[in-house]
Amino acid sequence: MSREEILSKVREKLQSISGVVEVLIMDENVRSEVFRLETIADSNGACGGLLECTNNGVWASLKRDITVVLIGDQHLLLSNEGLVVMVDDSGTIVGEYVTPFRKAQILEKNPEASFLSDDFVIYDGVKLTSEVHFEINEVGFDYLNDIAGIKNITSGSISTLSDDYLRDLTKHSDKKYWTHLVGFDFA
Repeated sequence: MSREEILSKVREKLQSISGVVEVLIMDENVRSEVFRLETIADSNGACGGLLECTNNGVWASLKRDITVVLIGDQHLLLSNEGLVVMVDDSGTIVGEYVTPFRKAQILEKNPEASFLSDDFVIYDGVKLTSEVHFEINEVGFDYLNDIAGIKNITSGSISTLSDDYLRDLTKHSDKKYWTHLVGFDFA
């Protein structure tokens, strides 16, 4: 199967996912601009620049042969367990994004649990070995697993800088959509 045929199958599969409004296969100009914006976002850090932040999911997606932008509405559901974590340099998890179900479990076990936001728990009593930083991790993306000719499928949630750029580029800036990157290599 040719690369064009593979990309056609990928586009068709992605467009069939509930909640996907648009699929954009990045060209080099778009990839370069997203790379530039994500570099700025990483250098800006998190919490108003108080903590370092690395977006591992975006960098992994951008390193693949092909990077695809999904524009989605509230019906687009992706796995987000372990998406955002606060860690020290040894990898000790200090806090993390939690789903509403996981939050309920935490609060049931410990009603006094600390939350940085509505969906980000801070774990008490963690012994730190260094300063902490945020990591936005790769997210599994099983939707493309059955497509022949691709491998190393990954995805990531982009920064607001790239989100704004991509929604402007695709004429969706006036809608409450969100963007997500999917990357893969040709087999």
